[in-house]
Amino acid sequence: MPGQPEQQPFARLLKTLSGFWAGFTQPSFLALTLMAFMATATVAILVINVTPTKLAGPLGAYLPTQFDNAEGFATRDALRLALNDTAPPDQPRIYIPGNSIIAQAFASDVALKRDLDARIGKDWDVVMMTTPIQGPLDEATLLDYATRNHPGIVVISISTDRLSSDVRHHLEYYRYGRIGFRSEIADEMVEKYLGVRPRRETGIFLLDNRFFYLRNASISALRYATGRPAERKIDHYLIPQTPESLKVFKTEILGNIRSNHRPGKIAVDMLAHTSEFLRARGNKIIFFNMPISDEVLDDPADRRRYAIAMKEAEKLAGQLGGHYCGVKPEQAPPPSAYLDYYHIDDPAWQERMRLRLTECVAEVVQG
Repeated sequence: MPGQPEQQPFARLLKTLSGFWAGFTQPSFLALTLMAFMATATVAILVINVTPTKLAGPLGAYLPTQFDNAEGFATRDALRLALNDTAPPDQPRIYIPGNSIIAQAFASDVALKRDLDARIGKDWDVVMMTTPIQGPLDEATLLDYATRNHPGIVVISISTDRLSSDVRHHLEYYRYGRIGFRSEIADEMVEKYLGVRPRRETGIFLLDNRFFYLRNASISALRYATGRPAERKIDHYLIPQTPESLKVFKTEILGNIRSNHRPGKIAVDMLAHTSEFLRARGNKIIFFNMPISDEVLDDPADRRRYAIAMKEAEKLAGQLGGHYCGVKPEQAPPPSAYLDYYHIDDPAWQERMRLRLTECVAEVVQG
């Protein structure tokens, strides 16, 4: 305007930035409308794309967040087998759920397939669905989906760490939503054996499984945007141990042996429930008993309890209509093969565990 000094470029820039910041930080009808629109659009995109059908297709490749996201890989694989299984109907398949102990024992689906093909012949499809601290509810959830279309051989752990009847422990992991979908069979088990009514489903997949997808969404989206799916490593549980942590592990193992050398009723009931639906679908079951390190059993009383546990596990496998696969004393890994009394970290002994399982599979296949 006439009579006013002309503003310097720097002053004009500051005024512009000040006006931008005020518009950015102060509420306005336009800003709120844009925010609401973007939030609604984001939720709509997620609801449309995060569905079992989409995750069973190419989108599922980006679901696992990194090499050790075992729950992501297991979710992806189970959904693909339930909704997008392209294997020939006569291809032999072996399903292996289980916890970190089983993951470390067998270590590699590629190596196990090699051993099965060499021992039995044919082109085996090996489905490893191991996850950390996997219990009977996560196991049933994964197997419910994975085995819907293609009967095979299912390997279920029957060692003392799996035979706990601790209701609080089972419910804690169930409510955490560790697997990316719900299973009616697992929900039945929760209500029937744990006495809790499962949360009612809304019919919106993302909402019903929100805890799982909230934990994984940001990294999965980044992998999708960059076109870089994670590559799985099954035996990733090799955490260096200290004398103190080993003492904790030993106390935990001995507690399992003392509590579960005779299996609890709830544990047996849930295992029977899973076995029943698997057999009804035409699957055959191998109950694998992975031994602990002999170094733990320095007390004769605990050694006797452990011997009872082995016999009880074999008897239970027969009662449930399965094939018992124990590791004979001469086949058991030495203490030096274990990282922490539970987990094997010696490749040579992992191969021996795979060969032991292959022997059991051959026995089932050959009748």
